[in-house]
Amino acid sequence: LDSLLKEMKNENVEVEERTTEEWLHSLLRNGGNISHDAGCASQNFQVEVNENLAKEGRKFFLDNFFMNIVNMFIGLYSILYLPNIARILDITGKSGSTHAAFQRYLSTLTHAIKWFKDSEEMNASMKQVLALHRAGSFRGQKVALEESGSKDIDKGITQLDMVVTQWGFIGPALVFNDIIPFYDKGSSEEGFIYVMYLVGKSLGILDQYNLCHGSPKQTKDRCRIMLKKVIQPRLRERDEISEEMTFHLLNGINVLNPLIMQEDFKLFIEKLLLEEKFEVENSSTIYTLYLFFFQKVLHMPGLCVLRIFMNNLLFYNIWLASKWSDFIYQGVKANEKKDLTIYDRFCQILNIPIFSVISVSAHLARKFRENIIHSKIQTGAYLGCFLALVFLKVQLAGS
Repeated sequence: LDSLLKEMKNENVEVEERTTEEWLHSLLRNGGNISHDAGCASQNFQVEVNENLAKEGRKFFLDNFFMNIVNMFIGLYSILYLPNIARILDITGKSGSTHAAFQRYLSTLTHAIKWFKDSEEMNASMKQVLALHRAGSFRGQKVALEESGSKDIDKGITQLDMVVTQWGFIGPALVFNDIIPFYDKGSSEEGFIYVMYLVGKSLGILDQYNLCHGSPKQTKDRCRIMLKKVIQPRLRERDEISEEMTFHLLNGINVLNPLIMQEDFKLFIEKLLLEEKFEVENSSTIYTLYLFFFQKVLHMPGLCVLRIFMNNLLFYNIWLASKWSDFIYQGVKANEKKDLTIYDRFCQILNIPIFSVISVSAHLARKFRENIIHSKIQTGAYLGCFLALVFLKVQLAGS
């Protein structure tokens, strides 16, 4: 370990001086032998923040909310093919079933939204996520110890795993924006990249490995080389555990959005990630509609209006799912082994207005009650002041 740390110090040159190939070579050579939270030792969540850049990043995220979530879903799908990530998730049971995948994905979205709210929300989320990572890493090492008698660092979560996960949150958007408009080409990604740099740093990624440390061009170049050298080779291998996990992830996403048809969306995602032609002989109508939406509709004039509509619709969808997560979770768990029929999908869609009426009514009732209580307090205060003045006047008149 001492020799490895010494080697890390020797290679910890300025990011600007390192080529993309050198960065990846260093990450693959050493990153798998260094703990995921190695960078947390000295910072104690006191990461210095450039508020102007962070503000730009938050605006970028909100302006492109719908497509950023699509980006994250594609990325999270891809990293399930990385052996150690799949192994840890399998051990912790986070993605081994549809109900678990739904719960994990909704939790991940909730945390991601907090990262782009403000520094206080981000720090609170980072502490929770880091605790989960440490628990998962410990379990991975514990299982390895029971199986082989060796508690190696590479059997827990490593720096390599963290950087690959970082790619999952930002890589697809930066790599494929020319194919699918995740964001307007005229807008700057610098703030978005910076926030993801802060996320990585807060979770313990060392700067020499941090995917988002450096210029936006460097980050884009690293994302491209990671796709070619890390993501694509694993995706082509089709590991059995990874295949099972991606199946459950797609089912979990379908619970959140019934318009996601697992088989067709899987085909679309993999064509994109493997950089293959989208055209498929005898493709389904749903697959054709996906291509039409992502390749035609999103390129049409007046996209800003469509983006605003989709952003708000997805915000509402996530808010509603969060309110009903326990109910949805129990329903998915009870019917997990059942094949979904057209009627089942119709019922899923029908649940949305039902949940909406109940949730919005409860929200309005709570606001109304709060206003009534606030009004009573104000009325009581005014009455108290009035009686006090009357009492004072009586006292003065008596004297």
